[in-house]
Amino acid sequence: MTGIPELPKVDFGATPEEYNRKSYSGAMAAAPILSFVATLAALFSGIQILLPILTTAAGYPFFYRAVTGKRYGECVSVMILWAVGLSAAIIGATYFEAGETGSAIFHGEQYQTEMFEWVRTGVGKESTPSQFLPEHLWHFAVFAMLAVATGGLLALAVGSLLMGYMSYYVGMLMVESTNGMIALLLGWHVWSVLRVIAYILAAMVLAHLFFAKVRKEPMDAGMVKKYGGAAVVLLIADIALKTLLAPTWQQMLKEILPS
Repeated sequence: MTGIPELPKVDFGATPEEYNRKSYSGAMAAAPILSFVATLAALFSGIQILLPILTTAAGYPFFYRAVTGKRYGECVSVMILWAVGLSAAIIGATYFEAGETGSAIFHGEQYQTEMFEWVRTGVGKESTPSQFLPEHLWHFAVFAMLAVATGGLLALAVGSLLMGYMSYYVGMLMVESTNGMIALLLGWHVWSVLRVIAYILAAMVLAHLFFAKVRKEPMDAGMVKKYGGAAVVLLIADIALKTLLAPTWQQMLKEILPS
C-alpha cells in the first residue's frame, strides 16, 4: 500500500518576520502621507470639524493595528510621523495661503493672536506657570479620559485639534517673520515637541488598557511601566523646560517678528 503523496511546499513569499518588516515600512510611509492629504482636504473644505474627523480616520487604523498587535515601537514611530504629516500640511498651507486657513482650524486665529502678543511683549500664559499649568492639566485629563474610554480613538481627535492650532501659529509666524526658516525652527517650541510625544505614548498605554479590558486579556505591566513612565517624564520635562526657557525663547522670536 503506497503512502499518501507529499504535497508540494508552497512559498507564500515572505516569512512572518519579513512580512512584519514590510508592514512596518508600509505604515511608516503611508501614515504621514495620508495624514498630510487628510489635513489638506479638511483645510480647503473650510469646515473645522473635518480636521479631527479626517486626520483621525487617516491615523487610527495604524494606531489600532500596532496597539492590538503589541507592536509598541511601531506605534510610537508611525504616530509621530502621522503628527508630522498633519503639522506639515497646516504649516505649509498657512504659509502659502498667507493665513487664509485660519477659519478652518479650531482655536487657530485666537491662539495665534495670543502667541504673537506674548512674542512681542513677553506677557502671556506661555511664560507664566500659574496660567499655563492648569490648562495643560485640563487638556491632558480630557485626552487621557478619552483615550482610556475609546481605545485611543477620540484621543487622536483631540490631539489633532491641539496640533492644529499650534501648527497654525507656526505657519503664521513664518508668514509674518523676517526669516521664515528661523521661524519654522523656533515656532515649534522644544517643550511642545516633547508634549506631543508624551501624548502619543500616553494614548498608546491607555488604549492598551482599554483593549486588555474589552478582550479580557492580561495587562502588559512591563509595557505600561516602560511607556507610561516615559510619558510622565516627558510631561514633566515639558513643564520644566517651558518654565525655564520660555522667556529666552520669546526674546529669540521677538527678533524676527516685526512689531
